[in-house]
Amino acid sequence: MEESELSRTKGISLIEVVFTIAILLFVLIAIAKGITEYQKARKRAQLFNTGRILLEKIRSEIESKSANYFYGLTNFYQENATCNLNGTCSFDTEDCYKNPQYNNNTGCLLGFKCVYCLQGDKLIANDIGSCSSGYQFNVGFNVSKIVDPEISGIILGYGFCVTVSFKDPLTNQTKEYRTPVIVKNW
Repeated sequence: MEESELSRTKGISLIEVVFTIAILLFVLIAIAKGITEYQKARKRAQLFNTGRILLEKIRSEIESKSANYFYGLTNFYQENATCNLNGTCSFDTEDCYKNPQYNNNTGCLLGFKCVYCLQGDKLIANDIGSCSSGYQFNVGFNVSKIVDPEISGIILGYGFCVTVSFKDPLTNQTKEYRTPVIVKNW
């Protein structure tokens, strides 16, 4: 009788095997979930960084152009914004970002792109209005004509409200970066 009791205690019971497998499955699921969350957070950080870089790139491109480059524009958010020679301007930068007149739905600002696709680490300007793969960045512009407050009809430059927007992969909400840009004639 002692021999059969000893033989039962030498092996692993079915309950111990099931319990061990359950613990291993829990650990593997937790690791997989952690890896997935890390990848989403990393992609999110990349999108935020790319959005800021794209906004700075567009801002720099606008600032590099002379006011004469934009002379043929016809759609203005504000027709009579004013600036003093010291650079103080009246154009409204708060509401200016709402409902951009130049975007991927209505045509983009001359010489610029309004849709960019992030595919891997490459940001590619897109002419067709949407990305078939990767993450999409939308660029919108509103333009205000800056005139001399004392001499009617004299265009001193243009005020731009530039918006770069994209979908946050974690919250699925639209995120935006904004900047005003003034191109002066003086």
